[in-house]
Amino acid sequence: MSARAELDVYRHVASRQQVRTTLWNSAVAYVLAQSIVILLHESSHSVAGLLLGYHATQFTGAVDFSPEQTTSAHVITALTGPFFSLVTGLLAMRFRPALRGGFGPLLWVWFAFISAEEGVGYFIIAPIITAGDTGAALEALKAPGWVGWASAAIGVAGLILLARRFAEDAVRWTRDLYEIRAFCVWAWLIGSAVSVAVDAAYLAVTPGADGSTAFAILLGSVSLGVFAPMAMIFWQKVRVEKQPLALGLPTAGIVAFVVLVAIKAVVFTRGLHIG
Repeated sequence: MSARAELDVYRHVASRQQVRTTLWNSAVAYVLAQSIVILLHESSHSVAGLLLGYHATQFTGAVDFSPEQTTSAHVITALTGPFFSLVTGLLAMRFRPALRGGFGPLLWVWFAFISAEEGVGYFIIAPIITAGDTGAALEALKAPGWVGWASAAIGVAGLILLARRFAEDAVRWTRDLYEIRAFCVWAWLIGSAVSVAVDAAYLAVTPGADGSTAFAILLGSVSLGVFAPMAMIFWQKVRVEKQPLALGLPTAGIVAFVVLVAIKAVVFTRGLHIG
């Protein structure tokens, strides 16, 4: 890279106000999208169990079934979540509606990538955390160790691809290095802190939440958006047309997040009985 090109990388194009606006819109979109992804992920477990003839009790980050599941049912319901999230995310990445305004497309993209990462992440942790969906399924199947590590390798490759692809949207929607940092890194840090705090509050009032499940849930809160800071590895290699979003105060996103948190706190921390 030439000295002039290197200087251009650090040239301020976005104003401080634009950087702040991007930061807060991206952070709000992140926490709202993550909350939606987790709700849909857990609901997919419940639906799979219902289809197999079981009664589901859905919490904010887990689902219990009764009567006790057979091994095959346990494997099916456990793996439904990661595969549902992965497929949903990939479809959302591929098919994007023509949303108006700035926050709508932002929320859609965060939802698509977080959902895909929800699936990819379970591949990564399969050989490490048995409380996770994939780890529990492999344990139930008494799968050999290499299966888990092969799953982890596939997951890592998928995470890298997500980061590379996310860099394209991040570069397209931002004006300079400082705004892309706000979009990818600072929004992820703030969003992760909020998500961990909210999930910890859910767990504190959820009856019977065991330590291993709580650890897996909180780890997921931090890791679900890790592709975003990883996108900084690739951003200078991306060649896309700049299309900065027209963003304002993300009032609708904040209200939607607060309402969703309230619903989860009132309904799902006590366990929603389905079927």
